[in-house]
Amino acid sequence: MVCALGAVAWDWGIIPPFQRYTVAMPPVTATPEQVTLAYLRALDAHDTKTARALSTKDHRPVTDLWLQGTTGISDIDITDSRGESGATVATSFTTHGSDDSFVDGSYWVYTLTRDSRSGRWLINSEGMG
Repeated sequence: MVCALGAVAWDWGIIPPFQRYTVAMPPVTATPEQVTLAYLRALDAHDTKTARALSTKDHRPVTDLWLQGTTGISDIDITDSRGESGATVATSFTTHGSDDSFVDGSYWVYTLTRDSRSGRWLINSEGMG
């Protein structure tokens, strides 16, 4: 009974999420699509270290909001990508435990930029597509 109540409380966002699994950092040579997928999986896992490492310094507060405001992300679909010096990756996914302001399955677009030191693609901003 206690486990069932705990699971419901966690899914409803009553208790804060905890790290469920670890997401491997993609290689420095990973494409923007691979980085975006790893970032979304890290948000689902509540793998703070990986999610923040795949975000630019300016984007980390948004990453933290996702980590605090959802209990999970599923049904991830990378729908489109484009760009040369910067990249735009369109996605759709389902959130769990959020405040219902995000419409599940709608397009959500990430812009990525290359880190000047490592050359790795990083999530720089996001929003409705």
